Amino acid sequence: MAKYIVQRLLLIIPTILLLTLLVFVLMRVLPGDVVQLILGDDSGGFVSKGGNMSADVLRERLGLNQPLHMQYLTWLWDMVRGDFGRSIYSNTPVMEDILLRLPITIQLALMGTILGMLLGIPMGILSAVYHNSWMDNLLRFQSIMFLAVPSFWLGLVVILAGSIWFNYVPPIGRNVLWENPIDNLLQLMWPALILGSSGMAVKARMTRSAMLEVLREDYIRTARSKGLAEQIVIMRHALKNALIPVVTLSGLTFASLMGGTVILESIFAIPGMGQLFILSIQRQDYTVVQSTVVVFALVFMLVNLVVDLTYGWLDPRISYS
Repeated sequence: MAKYIVQRLLLIIPTILLLTLLVFVLMRVLPGDVVQLILGDDSGGFVSKGGNMSADVLRERLGLNQPLHMQYLTWLWDMVRGDFGRSIYSNTPVMEDILLRLPITIQLALMGTILGMLLGIPMGILSAVYHNSWMDNLLRFQSIMFLAVPSFWLGLVVILAGSIWFNYVPPIGRNVLWENPIDNLLQLMWPALILGSSGMAVKARMTRSAMLEVLREDYIRTARSKGLAEQIVIMRHALKNALIPVVTLSGLTFASLMGGTVILESIFAIPGMGQLFILSIQRQDYTVVQSTVVVFALVFMLVNLVVDLTYGWLDPRISYS
């Protein structure tokens, strides 16, 4: 087990290196000039922060006058040392912004994943147990409907319906769970439900397919022939083996929801990593965008590792040696 974990952690290094190079190059080929945006050039819409400073002086101060390979190596070395640099636009430490916003995004993704599992897995079990019945058809229709509805459209509908019909708008601003739990839950409740709805649909369909396959196995027929109650057969014998693909999907869903929060955080004015990412792209804030992508990638790979290790608990036959 320890050897497997070390190997997986070592594989993260070349993946991150390739990712950093890719995002660095992509940010540099985007049209526009971040220096002109900071100085309030006519082509940009931002307030001048440079005063009478010339573009060349500001570019030298930010290190943008160096060759591209030197900029990349400098940023990479600083990141290895735990220094993500400073925001080009606001001159604040990037690490402070990430640590301030990351817990909100992780909480939102966790809430969406948990809601998706709590709703999707029971729906999948019912669809499999009552195969080809009216309940199965109804639940499958519901799953397809939620898969087809875009999350950003659903978010706009929730805000418009709440404000027009019920005179309700979710709280805005930074509401941390351990500082202001009520406003925090009220703020994240609707975006978490929207994120969980698509995850619920996928998990329901995956659980249904896995359960139908497991219920045809010989050991299920043996358990029934011994006179075990149907609930025990379903929950104790069938569900545990059927959960392996569902756990895989849940881990991938959580990691993808970290990126899916980008749009919903902007719609609901949630000060998380997604909102920071959108603002940084608009401002061409290279260091913030690059660091945000790296953080998202690290979370994605670590979640996948945890999911792989969970297989051994669900199925003791799986070995990591």
